[in-house]
Amino acid sequence: MKTGVTTLAFLLSLSACSPVAESVSYEKPGELPLLSPNVIYATGWSKVTILANSATTQISTSGHYSTDRNLCQLRGDAAYDVLSWNGLADLINQVAHITPLTPVKCAPLDTSARFNNPGKVELLLDDSKRITLFEVKDGQLCTSIESSK
Repeated sequence: MKTGVTTLAFLLSLSACSPVAESVSYEKPGELPLLSPNVIYATGWSKVTILANSATTQISTSGHYSTDRNLCQLRGDAAYDVLSWNGLADLINQVAHITPLTPVKCAPLDTSARFNNPGKVELLLDDSKRITLFEVKDGQLCTSIESSK
């Protein structure tokens, strides 16, 4: 469960208040972007949705994310740097190809934990199925991801 908690903390931190870089496009209008051997591409999933602290954050398969309310109470859009994206995309790709646990596993949260507010992380698969990866409710963190030991 520790891997799941660490991943959840990382995903929920996306709603933080930080400067947003302007989008830069290196493609000419009408051209498809070049595939890079340095980037891990999404396989098996189309979107991650994070609901936390009255905000919705979505991560796309292109390494971009948007939130409707960050800690500054503003809408924000940004992109991951390649190193961060590769780590996240690799994890999400692995999760997209496993069978979710049924029933989900839950563990009590420390009441002083920073991420003790209700929230959840959902993965939308390419076949339109939704998997709830994590959910915080009733003082527990529940996950459908098997812990890697």
